Amino acid sequence: MTINYQAILDNYVKDNLSVPLTVGNKRVVNKLLRKLDDSHLYPISGRYNATNRAINHYNYECNKYGMEICDCVYSYVATLEQMISDYVNHERW
Repeated sequence: MTINYQAILDNYVKDNLSVPLTVGNKRVVNKLLRKLDDSHLYPISGRYNATNRAINHYNYECNKYGMEICDCVYSYVATLEQMISDYVNHERW
């Protein structure tokens, strides 16, 4: 039996669309995104995983400014997905 993590993530985001972003919510989303991730098969520049880089970069920016950039679960997922897309599709890589 295979687990459909994409469906789980979609349902989680849909059920928590406007729920404020908390540490617990971030952990759930990060875990689901890492389960869905297959970028380890195609490391960028042979060095890093796009999903982990996006999560780490988001956390770095939050710590740098001392606040969350996103205010709800939906915007957090959208931000991470955009960052992953930027890393994967950027011409420099």
